[in-house]
Amino acid sequence: MKSGQYKLSDSQVRHIFSDRRSAKLVAGLYHISLSMVYKIWNRECYGSMLGDIKLVILESPYAGEVQANVKYAQRAARDCALRGESVLASHLLFPQFLDDSDPDERALGTRLGLAWRRHASYSVFYIDRGWSRGMVMALTSAIAEGKDFKIRALDGALILPQDCSRETLALLRSSIDLTGGL
Repeated sequence: MKSGQYKLSDSQVRHIFSDRRSAKLVAGLYHISLSMVYKIWNRECYGSMLGDIKLVILESPYAGEVQANVKYAQRAARDCALRGESVLASHLLFPQFLDDSDPDERALGTRLGLAWRRHASYSVFYIDRGWSRGMVMALTSAIAEGKDFKIRALDGALILPQDCSRETLALLRSSIDLTGGL
């Protein structure tokens, strides 16, 4: 091991972080800063895991049957998590502080959600509850910008939008993801 690198066992890491005093003690023993102890903790616990995590935009219906759609989006988010994906579900987040019934605030929420796409690996459309207008807008935007996306269903009902060109339908069919998850 190179100078300045420390390898801690799982039990040592658990002991160090059982309380703040222990972390300070270890920092003093190894003559390193407390922040370095926390960096070692993060590397030991999360280092290899974080490289596999994908950032994704979750698209699913919201309006209409809001309670049922929120429960469905929560199931979809869980499905993503089990696939190693960290989701942004802007349609669940922004209505908590923006008025979804106000067209200006809804448009703002849509723009804010789409702004995250530049950081995401891809968008994931969960479609067995159908396609909302917002989902179709997000799909159209993703196709126009050449962004990657996947089509998934939790309950097996793959419903594609009705008013699409043949090229778009072919692209959608090639993006269907039947792997992993719940």
